[in-house]
Amino acid sequence: MNISIHIKRKFKINGKEYNSLEEMPDDIREKFKQTMASQADSKHPINLTTTRAKITFNGAEYGSMDAMPQDARQLYEKVLKATFGKRICFHGAVENQRILPFGTPDEVRAEVRHCIDSLASDGTSYILAPCHNLQVNTPVENIIAMYDEAWRYGKMP
Repeated sequence: MNISIHIKRKFKINGKEYNSLEEMPDDIREKFKQTMASQADSKHPINLTTTRAKITFNGAEYGSMDAMPQDARQLYEKVLKATFGKRICFHGAVENQRILPFGTPDEVRAEVRHCIDSLASDGTSYILAPCHNLQVNTPVENIIAMYDEAWRYGKMP
């Protein structure tokens, strides 16, 4: 299987877009680094925004992981884990747009098992949680199912 991933993020500073720090002129890059280091330097204000990331996975473009079909998202998570799993700790990933608020407790349990299998199967760091936060319309039964299944299924060696 040939899998390709491309995540593109652009920097927009004072109305001009840059694809990377290296593309910025030296003075802008230096001011950017200083601003980021100080977190808020009122003497040298800079108008910084980043454009929304686009994820290109196997030739299809998505605005976010939530926009991916479930089978593509699950494969994407496995690829991320295989690529970066020894160097970073994954957090979240329990789908909170469809499964947590609208799924059954059994579907929530299946999603939890998938997250654990994809992101923690090798015993490295993973913090099970909703991908962003619990939505107000999430049934209490689904919240309990998420944490109960994590407790039952997610024992680390």
